[in-house]
Amino acid sequence: MSSFFNSIFRARKLWFCFLALSLSCLASDAAEHRLSFSKSGDLVITGTATVKGNAFSVGISSFVISSGNIGIGTTTPSEKLDVYNGNIQTNYGIKATTTAFNGVGYAWPSTRGAANTTLTEDGAGNLTWSAVGAPAGTIIMFASSNCPSGYLKTDGTLYSKTVYAGLYNAVGNIYGESGDSFNVPDLRGYFVRAYDDGRGLDSGRGFATVQQDEIKHHSHTARAHIGIGVSGGASVYPVATDSMTGNTGDNGGFETRPKNIAMQYCIKY
Repeated sequence: MSSFFNSIFRARKLWFCFLALSLSCLASDAAEHRLSFSKSGDLVITGTATVKGNAFSVGISSFVISSGNIGIGTTTPSEKLDVYNGNIQTNYGIKATTTAFNGVGYAWPSTRGAANTTLTEDGAGNLTWSAVGAPAGTIIMFASSNCPSGYLKTDGTLYSKTVYAGLYNAVGNIYGESGDSFNVPDLRGYFVRAYDDGRGLDSGRGFATVQQDEIKHHSHTARAHIGIGVSGGASVYPVATDSMTGNTGDNGGFETRPKNIAMQYCIKY
């Protein structure tokens, strides 16, 4: 019985040697190109192995190299790496400057985007990071006494420069600060007027400055003419005349304003 198993072992060893000899013939004559088996039975190739033909199979899966393209699950790869009817899984990521989806190529930014940003395209396939929705510092009017998500009331409150870094980078210390905090604008009870910015209609004031209420300079004049005469027959003979000037009196409310409705001003952070 032992001789039978020894014969099988020798035959198996001869077959492996024949396989190693056959594969080694596919390599060049360089001494470093070698084929061997480890004690655990693993096939070890030292150097470069050249496979005659374009494909080989492992189990029921095929791996094809054709015209410089690699195909997995397909024998006719049309791209540098063509995976048919399967997924590509990686534990780290795919590094690529340009990728294509459905044949459309996109050039990706070289760095990660900041918080609350999204990828936008310029129409030529170039992707850049842009703020989601309105940029930080945008002020809106809202039809509720509370502001929507992502916005703060413009009530002059102090906020952390680090927690609300996006808003702080947009407005800075224009509206005040205290240590590591900064103030948002306080628009409560105010009308907002567009910044003159050199036009000359509202000259002489800086950006974000408060302007008190005012009525343009003017005057009102009231006159009364008084005449005294003596009547004689069909005629009247004037004796004296006089005139009087005065003001129209104090009348009105506590401010000058148009009709209006109160809403909430909110600032994006």
